[in-house]
Parts: sequence; C-alpha cells; structure tokens
Amino acid sequence: MEDYKEIPQDNTKKLASQITQIEGNDIVIDDEAFNNSLQVWKEITCLLDKPSSDTFDKIIDAIPDEENKIIPSLFIETGFLTKLVNILLIDGSDFESQVIFVLFKLSKSEEVLQHLVEYQGLIEQIFKFIFNHENQGKYDIYALETITQMLHLLTDDVVNTLPVEEFYHTLWPSQDYFLSYFTELLCTHPNTSSIKPIIAFLQKNIVINYEAMNCLNRILKCVISYNPEKINDFVDFKKSTFSPTFLGRFIVSIPPVDYE
Repeated sequence: MEDYKEIPQDNTKKLASQITQIEGNDIVIDDEAFNNSLQVWKEITCLLDKPSSDTFDKIIDAIPDEENKIIPSLFIETGFLTKLVNILLIDGSDFESQVIFVLFKLSKSEEVLQHLVEYQGLIEQIFKFIFNHENQGKYDIYALETITQMLHLLTDDVVNTLPVEEFYHTLWPSQDYFLSYFTELLCTHPNTSSIKPIIAFLQKNIVINYEAMNCLNRILKCVISYNPEKINDFVDFKKSTFSPTFLGRFIVSIPPVDYE
C-alpha cells in the first residue's frame, strides 16, 4: 500500500478541473494534469482502507460535477471503485449513504456504469439500502437514480429479478422518482416478465399529470411496438370500459385536442 500524503482540499478540485479541456467538439486530456490527478486518486484510495467522514468529504469534493470531466480510469485503474463498492457490500457499514452518493456522482460516466454492473451483489445491496426504512430520505433517491442509470446495461434475466412489490411499502417525496425508474426499466427491457406487477403498481400509485403522461406514452410505445400482444397486459378487454385500466386512465387524461 502506498503511504498517504495529506492532500489539500482545494488542490483536488483544481486538479479535477484541469485534466480535461474542450476544444471544439473534442475533449483534450492534459497528460501532466492527468498524472497528477492519478497520484491524488491513488492516495485517496488508500484512505478507503480505514474510511472516515472526512475521507468522503474529500472524495466528494474531488469528483467533478461536469460529466465530460469525469475520467473513468482514475477510479478504475487505482482500485478506488472496487474498494468503494466493497464498503457498501459490508452489511452495517457506517458509510452506506456516503458511498451511495459517490456512486451517484460517478454514474454519469458510461464506463463507470459498465464496471458497476459487474460487481456481484451490488444491485441487491443498493436495493436493500433503498428499502431500509431507516434510510428514507435523499440518499435512497440517489440510490434509485444510480440503478436507473444502470438498467440499459443489465440483462433481461437480472431485470426479471428486480423488486417490484417492495415499492408499495416505500414512501417517496415525489412519484417522479419511481416513475422514471419503471419507465426506463420497461423501455430498455420491454419483454420483462415483471411487466404485469409493474403496471399494477403504477396503476395504483401514479397521479396523472404532464410528466406521468410523457412516461406512460414512452412505456406504451416501447412495449407495444416491441410486442403488440403486450396490449393485453395494459387493457382488460373483458371489461366494458377502459376507465378502470392502466391504459384507460392514460387515455381519459389526454385533452381532446391531442386526439386530432
């Protein structure tokens, strides 16, 4: 293990902003700034062996807010990502919320996401965090948004095992969070075996508004265009009216002018 050297708080943020420069449509990486930052992240990674609140304050401050300034290799090649995930995989860790927030910030990078989906047990642990009612608050939102970013990289077999019923017992500050998650899930995996319980959950829990209409429209287009027979999962044709159905609630919510 490399010896850790104290890193000035303002220096990490400065290095993060210096690594990349945008010239036209190209992102140019400054080699010297990259090497300096690589050393910084190696030193920060050592801190994860015995993490503290100060450790995560330093980490969060060092991660660029801009997506195009996140250099995945800094977090992958240094072993930082692996150590970070391992902290979360330990039941009862004192730093679950901080790890969740760091993963949320790094999930802006597609390459980081590709590595995250390879960690066995990570998704299950994130959901365990979400459904732990002691954690209800902004961090479970960060956790769900991180998984939402990962959905397009998951296989159908994995998606078919993701929880649905547990969402009934979780309070959300806004329906937008779980609606965005389930919309992305159904649009990236329109043939999932979970479609019926998801629709049942949405039918019971969503309030039709502009954002909900957009999400429902996306779901219908993706699922039914993939497999027209899936219309049977949305509409109960044994009923004489559409109004009690998921699709019916959507249809009656659309202003008449939109039919024209």
